[in-house]
Amino acid sequence: MSNNQVVNRSFNLEEKQRLLDEFNTTKNNKLVASIALDAVGMLSYAIPGFAELGDLVWGPIAGIATFVMYRGFSGFMAGGFEAAEEMLPFTDAIPGVSMMWVYKYKVRKKATFAAFLKDRKTEAEMLLMLDEHLK
Repeated sequence: MSNNQVVNRSFNLEEKQRLLDEFNTTKNNKLVASIALDAVGMLSYAIPGFAELGDLVWGPIAGIATFVMYRGFSGFMAGGFEAAEEMLPFTDAIPGVSMMWVYKYKVRKKATFAAFLKDRKTEAEMLLMLDEHLK
């Protein structure tokens, strides 16, 4: 099967359902992780005197985690925003990672789903090349 066949091949109903299930699982997992990252950032105020010192440590960790989770330019921007937001005083109440989730999965849902499918198409191409190599 050539690359054109991979690009042009249609998916059967089971494959479509599997892809939708995988996308929704990924989306839900990222929502839980986003809320958890924001909650940890807000928890620093629970320990008096620890808030700003804890934020200096947590800010870069949250920024890197956000970048890794959301990838691309928007992930880079959100990671930088999250790191700055966590390190700046009195800004921990802003749920930056959760806002990124809303942007990716509600505002730009079609583009996010298209990127998800593009990643899966690339995986399919690699599997087909492997199959051809093993013949």
